[in-house]
Amino acid sequence: MNNAHGGHGGHGEHDGGEMHDDARELVDGIDPQRLCDAATAVYFAIARMQARAEGRLPQIPLLLSPRALPPCPCTFSRKEVIAAEEFLRRLGMIWPKDGSGVVLR
Repeated sequence: MNNAHGGHGGHGEHDGGEMHDDARELVDGIDPQRLCDAATAVYFAIARMQARAEGRLPQIPLLLSPRALPPCPCTFSRKEVIAAEEFLRRLGMIWPKDGSGVVLR
């Protein structure tokens, strides 16, 4: 499955429950706060892209970034962005879109 970050496939395709080894490898070595910051950046980037594609302004939950502008995904490594996307999928906040990216749920 492709995504907005260069087409990684396979990661995150699971039946729920325990974290699979490939997902665990993604988060190994990433500080938990850094992972959350990367997830916020990815979520906001997807929200902006989805809103633009639908011709509307993005609606962002204040819970994700109440005091500041969201971080830019470009400030994170590719590994961090992919791990953040997997994290958001596991939380049910994003969903695969016809093999060509992801959308907000």
